[in-house]
Parts: sequence; structure tokens; C-alpha cells
Amino acid sequence: MSDFVRIFDTTLRDGEQSPGCTMTRDEKLRIARQLTRLGVDIIEAGFPAASPGDWEAVHAIATEVGTAAGAPVICGLARANPDDITRCADAIAPATRRRIHTFLATSDIHLEHKLRLTRAQALDTVRRMVALARTRADDVEFSPEDACRSDLGFLHEVLHAAIEAGATTLNIPDTVGYITPEEYFAIIAGIRAQVVGARDVVISTHCHDDLGLAVANSLAGVRAGARQVECTINGIGERAGNAALEEVVMALHTRPALYGVGSRIATHEIGRASRLVAQCTGSRVPPNKAIVGRNAFAHEAGIHQDGVLKHRLTYEIMNADLVGLEGGRLVLGKHSGRHALRKHLEANGHALADDDFTRVFQRFKELADRKKVVDDRDLEAIVAGETRRPLALYRLELVQVSSGTHAIPTATVRLAGPDGAPLVAAAQGDGPVDAVCAAINKVVGDVAELVEFSVEAVSEGINAIGGVTVRVRPRDEAFAAEAQDTPPTGAPRPARFTGFAVHTDILVATAEAYVSALNALLRAREAAAARPRTLIDKVWDAHLVRPESADAPAVLYVDLHLVHEVTSAQAFTELRRRGLPVRRPDRTIATMDHSTPTVVQPGTRTLAIGDPQAQVQLDTLARNCREFGVPLLDLDHPSRGIVHVIGPELGLTQPGMTIVCGDSHTSTHGAFGALAFGIGTSEVADVLATQCLLQQRPRTMEVRVEGTLAPGVTAKDIILAVIARIGVAGGTGYVIEYTGSAIRALDMEGRMTVCNMSIEAGARAGLIAPDEVTVRWLQGRPHAPTGAAWDAAVARWRTLATDPGAAYDRSITIDADALVPMVSYGTNPGMTIPVTAAVPSPEAVGDATDRQQLQQALAYMGLEAGRGIAGQRVDVVFIGSCTNSRLGDLRAAARVLAGRRIAPHVRMLVVPGSQAIKRQAEAEGLDAVFRAAGAEWRESGCSMCIAMNGDQLAAGQYAVSTSNRNFEGRQGKGGRTFLASPLTAAASAVRGAIADVRALD
Repeated sequence: MSDFVRIFDTTLRDGEQSPGCTMTRDEKLRIARQLTRLGVDIIEAGFPAASPGDWEAVHAIATEVGTAAGAPVICGLARANPDDITRCADAIAPATRRRIHTFLATSDIHLEHKLRLTRAQALDTVRRMVALARTRADDVEFSPEDACRSDLGFLHEVLHAAIEAGATTLNIPDTVGYITPEEYFAIIAGIRAQVVGARDVVISTHCHDDLGLAVANSLAGVRAGARQVECTINGIGERAGNAALEEVVMALHTRPALYGVGSRIATHEIGRASRLVAQCTGSRVPPNKAIVGRNAFAHEAGIHQDGVLKHRLTYEIMNADLVGLEGGRLVLGKHSGRHALRKHLEANGHALADDDFTRVFQRFKELADRKKVVDDRDLEAIVAGETRRPLALYRLELVQVSSGTHAIPTATVRLAGPDGAPLVAAAQGDGPVDAVCAAINKVVGDVAELVEFSVEAVSEGINAIGGVTVRVRPRDEAFAAEAQDTPPTGAPRPARFTGFAVHTDILVATAEAYVSALNALLRAREAAAARPRTLIDKVWDAHLVRPESADAPAVLYVDLHLVHEVTSAQAFTELRRRGLPVRRPDRTIATMDHSTPTVVQPGTRTLAIGDPQAQVQLDTLARNCREFGVPLLDLDHPSRGIVHVIGPELGLTQPGMTIVCGDSHTSTHGAFGALAFGIGTSEVADVLATQCLLQQRPRTMEVRVEGTLAPGVTAKDIILAVIARIGVAGGTGYVIEYTGSAIRALDMEGRMTVCNMSIEAGARAGLIAPDEVTVRWLQGRPHAPTGAAWDAAVARWRTLATDPGAAYDRSITIDADALVPMVSYGTNPGMTIPVTAAVPSPEAVGDATDRQQLQQALAYMGLEAGRGIAGQRVDVVFIGSCTNSRLGDLRAAARVLAGRRIAPHVRMLVVPGSQAIKRQAEAEGLDAVFRAAGAEWRESGCSMCIAMNGDQLAAGQYAVSTSNRNFEGRQGKGGRTFLASPLTAAASAVRGAIADVRALD
């Protein structure tokens, strides 16, 4: 066992999650340098995948701190997924010694309610992700989140798997601060005794302070054999905080006989580290805080004072100077020059740029004129105040305050404005501080609300300087939403801007701190306005009614609500029950599509509705639309069709809109640059009643498709290849933007096909930025703007494209030149291969869960592993659905079928997406081509895609379908579906088996 305890400092990661403790990149660098002086063994520099800013900060620390001689290990946190681990590895790469810290929850409550994973799936994920991390770093730490509420047997199994996969440190988090020291001792001791290999790795503690036991639990872990303690300076962290580094270190230092092990911390640097973190975060140290609080070495009682004067050890267990808290050394006076000050600052770890040093020196001289001597604490406060200031838009030149027991507090301020011109204002307030802030607001504008104000004496005496910290929040709700900190895990943290200043006059310090906070806010607002934004960001921001908060999701305005017969009945019933009207019937439109039959009664033009339930659904929608005044495209309407076909067709779908529908494939409309997604029945009621929706802001993913599609390869093959690449859960939590030359080369119908199936990759939606192809499609459509409104709309649409330099949370690239026709073989769209490939073998799949799913899929589909998918017999071919039922799809299929006949045993259904498409196809003679080939030409509707309307497979039948889902029974109980493009579907109909259209004679 190691003869020392490694100190793993997570101030910059877990500590920053403390409310209001967000730090800038430069502040993190300053703290990282001080942690190095302090002698910590590992610095957890951040969570690189959380945001571009976090990645930059971690990379900067790895580069500037992690490469110095004797530097600590630089660590980054990563969730147990490939993207996070890759981002983390890249961020810490410059460091000489680096560690990847990955985690996955193991408690049943987390697995069931947060991750929705089985234990087997979690175990497999740990194996794969720790192994992946080990390929990117020799030092890998694994944390089973919520370990202390996990089943111990399962916890041991997970830890053993992590060791086998290459973990070098096992961290045991008390994530919610629930455990007691006795219990934690038993957990750590049990791991060391019962987990094979545990004695060959470092066992670590990570304890939260919800019950005030974080330090006690950490020390209990050390006694049980843990040789790493994760902690933060001043104990800052999520909720009640973390184990405080200073308390853990000094407990080990003062009780060596009890613990038998110490740390390698330079304890005299503790005080400086504590002050620096307090200054950078604005989180003041409580006076009674152990080790570093103002009262930690103060003695009020007479008996105590008498004892300490006679011998300090009577009432003190350590000397204040041991932790760097004995009053600051007398160092400099008013005659000290620039060189002496710079040398002294550098000796104490403050390497300042010339501009920063000039401001610090000026403030030092001002203070030295008021005080005889300036000590280290004064200098630290000056450095913190001057280096934390943002580039000033406004600069305080004068503040005068009058106040008293019989006077109304009044303040006059003079600020230099952005152009240098003096700006003067006066105001009254409830007190002198309120008056000062009110006067400054008259100059700057009422842009912020003061939410926190604190004063602390930096040193002792009548002429001591005081440090003032203020925090403000933006009054502009839209900017507040954009500026809030949104971590990958947990709720968003409200935007707060901090100002800090020191002065011998507290009111002057107040004015300077308040101006500094406002400057930070105004600079952030400027940066936000200039910040490159993605298409997704632009549409989201334009529709934000209320920003997301820790307590509630965002409220998003909805431009267009599409309704059909299957998911709307209960929503209208809810409105009727509550006596509510439809809020915007003019922004709502209904159509009949899902339960709509696609054949007519013999000898009539009337649709043959054979299912009584379908008749009820259609009648109910008609009645609801009449009662609530919602426009309806009923079975007799010439514009009727599939909801995601008619929206674009009529020009209802337009760039920059938000569009919702009680249907998963609403993402189709994203092809126009609209944020469009499916919603549940209760949400349908919400939108009908309010025209708004509660939503959490999604993350952004770019799927770039570069190159040129070869003949026979279509948009459907692009999206099937994307889903095969990232998996059916790869887009979970994201909205995808499709970019690249191959996407730009697609017509609007192809783009709709791509966006339609985004949901099959797990994404919330898919978008493509509007361009001239989009404009040409929309011009002249029934609901498109006209005249001057058209010109204004087009100009607005052209601003929606993602700005150069905008960052996505994730990006992948697909080589279009390498794509071939694709076809699914299993029971989800992710199980897709090139038409030229063989069915994969479960034995070649390393992931146990994926292997089991593949085995089940092949058994259901009746396919043999290793056999080529081409040549597989098919019984039915379906061309239609909201994915591939547009005119271009029908034309493509007709080109293949022209002059050919489908195989005798094949039944082929061709179902147009709308009545308008049907009429145009018939005008072009496409229906005659289909009929001549032996196919059935139908009325418009969803048809076999969902098997709700009489068009369905019989048990055991195989179908090649241009729809979007191939789940078990999707197209009929026992039916087996292969997803493909219209070209592949038509070629397969001719051959009677899955065929490569490129090989068709």
C-alpha cells in the first residue's frame, strides 16, 4: 500500500458546480498554478465535453501548467461514451502526465430513472469505455456514480470489470452525501478485501457534504485503505459542497499516529489557495470555517486568551503560519518601486501581463499612500481585483456619497463612457450602497439586478482595505438564458456576473465592484451578439418565451401545429374538460392520413374504410375540428395527404419556424431550416391551449456529408448510412444539422427524406439550412408569402445558416463518394448494411447487449449470418410513407420499372404522399408505368408504413419498404421489413429478391 495519500483536487471541476462559482479561463489558470505550488498530486481541470469553453480551459491548463517540471497529473472528466472520452483525451494531451476520469452510475435508481440501462448494459459499458480510455491515456480513473447507494455485489462486479479493462484508480463517490463514516469505512474495506485486483490499484474517496460528513467520510476511507482523496479548496462544490482539502490535509498532518499516512501538500500554501479560490469564485469563506476561516485561530474567551498567551498549544492544535494564515508579512511601502513589486509578486506566483501589472502597481501606490505598509494579503486582494476586471466599457472616475441618521442617502458618480467622455449622474437610495448602484444604473442603464453583496476586511487595523464582492443577474431574459451555464449533467445554473474590488473606502470599493460586474455583463452581451451561432441556436433563440432554469424547462413558442386523427382525440377532450379554446386555430391545421384507407369501394370514388376503429378516429377528428375551429383537410379535400407531405407542399412549412405534431417524423420539416419535432398527446393539448411548449434546450450535432453520390445512391442511402454509423441512440439529446456538399446537392425531396429519419438515430430533430434550393421550392406555393412580404422573408431566411466558426457539441463526417445503396437487415434502422454486404455475425460483435439484440433480430427476421443480403426473397414491396412518397420518389421508381414486370410472386403497392402528388403523377403517366409493371396504384395515405389502415403484411412475409421503421410487427404482426430507397425497392420488386439497382439489366 502507498505510504502517502494522493490529493486529487477537483476545485476546477466539481467545485465550479457550486452555484455562482463559475470561473473564467484565466481564473482557472491562476488557481491551477496555485494548486501546483500547493503540491496537489492531481488537478481535475474540468469537464472538456461540457462546452467549448470548458475544453479550452482544460487544454490551457494541460499546456501551461501540465508541462512544467514537477507538474501534477492533469485530469479531465468524461462520461462513459466515446465522444466524451475522445474530447477529454484531446484536451489533456499536452500535459506531461495526464489522466482520463470516466464515470457511470451503478445504483438502481440511477440506472432505471436516469440512464435507463439494465445492470448488464451498464457493466458492458464500463468494460468498453474504460478500455477505450486506456487506449488514450495510461492513467485512467473510473467512478461508479452513486456508489454508496448501489447494490454492493453489483458494485464489486463493476469495479472488477473496470480493473480488468485497465483502470488504475477506482473512485468511490458518495454522490449525494448520504453515507456515514462507519458505513463508508466498511464499503472501502470491503472493496479492498473482496474485489479481485483492488489492491493493485489506487482506491479513492469522493464525498459530498450534504450531512456535514464529507471530511469524516474521506478520513474513514483513508483508514480503510483509500490512498487518494478527492476534495476542493474551501470545500466548494455541488449543493452543500465537497470534502475540504485543507481539512483533510491538516487532519492527516496533525494525527499521523491515527492515520499512519500523510500527504505531500505544502501546507503553508493553504491560506493563499483558500483566498485565491474565494476571490475567483466570489464565494467567501465563512468566519468559522475550519483551518482557513477568519476565526479559526481567534480566541475570545479570557481563559483561552490567557492559555494561548502562555503557550499556544493549550488551545491550538496547529500554528496559523503552518497553513499560511499568520498575519501577512510586512513587505512593501510607498517608496517601493515597480521592479521590487514585480519581483515580489512573481516570487508569490503572480505572473502578470504588462497591462495587468501597471494597474496593480497604480493601485498599490494609492494604497501605500494610505497605509504605512502593504502586506501579502493586501497584494493578493489588489491582484484579484485588477486581474479579474473585464476590459472596461465604463470606468469609475468619482463617487461621492452623503448619508446619515437624518439624511436621505444620496450618491453622485462620474464614469468614463465607452468613448472616454465623462458621464455624471446622481441618485438616492435606501442606503449608501443602494444609492451608489442606482446612480451607476442611471449612467449604464438598468441592465442588471444586484443579487449578492458582501464585504470582507482583507487585513487588520483602522486603515485596512476592504474587499467587496457583488453579483448581478441580467434583466434581459433572453440574454440571461443564453448566458446561463448548462452542464452536461444537472440543471442549468443561472447567469451571474461578479465584480470584486478593494479599497480603504468601502463605498469606493462598492462602486468599483459594481461597475466591474456591469462591465462583465455588457462584455458578455456583446460577445453573445457577436458569437457565431448554429442554425439550431438561431431558431431556438428566436422562439424562446422563457429561458430554461434549474426549476423548469424553457418555454418555446410554436409557429405551426400539425394535427392528425391518431394522437389528437385525447388532447381535444382535455381542452373540452377545462373549457379552453384552441389558442391559435390560424396556426393549426389537421389532416387525415394514418387511419386513411388507400383503396376505394368498387365502382365508386369513396374510400373503403373497413376498420370500425379507423372510422371512429376519422369521425372524431372531424367533429373536434368543427367544434374548435381548426382547419381540416378531410377525405374529400383535394389537398389531403400525409401530414409531413402536405405541410411543405402547401408552403405551410417555412425556414426558421418551430413546428410540432403528435408524430415522431415531424423532423421532416427540418429540411427547410425549421426546428420541427414530434410531441406526445398531453403536449398536443398544451400547444392547442397555449401555442407554447415546455422544452429542454438540446445539444447540437453536425453530420457533414462531403462528396458526390454515385448513380443508384440516394438521400435514403445517406440517412441509413448515418444511422448505421452512429446507432439508433447516437443522436439522443441532440438536434442534428446536416451539412456538406452532398447535402447541398440534394433537392428538397431528398433533404426531407434525410431529416425525416433523424428520429431513428435518437435525435430530437434534424435540420438543413435554407438556400436557393429552398427558396425555389417555396416560391408560389399556396401559403408562401407574396410581394414585399416574400422579399422580406427570403432576406430573413438567408440569415439562418450557421455562422462561420460556430461550434457544435459533436460532429461526424460521412464520405458520400464511398456510399453505396443501403438496406436494413434487422429490427431497427441501425441494423443496416450495404446491399453488397453479408449479414453480420453476432460472434463478431464485442458488446454483449448489441450481440444479444443482433441474435434476436436475426432470429425474428429468419436470416443467416454471413449470407449476402442481396438475393434474399421478398414477398411485398411498398413505395410510400412520409419518407419516400413524393413525386421525385415515384419518378425514380417508375424509371426502374418502365418496360419491366415485377416478379410473379411479389405484391407491390405504390402509395403517393398526397392527392396533389397523385394527380401530378397521373398527369405524367407514372400510374400507367406502375400498373403495367404489375404494381397497385393507390390513394394517398400512410398505408403500410404503420399497418393501421388495412395495408399490412401477413405473418412471415418479407417486405422491402421505403418507410422509416422496421421494428417487429411494424407493418403487420409477424411481418419482416427491409428498409431501402425507392430505387432499391423497385429493383427488388423486379427481381423478387433484394437487388442492387446498379446491377439490374
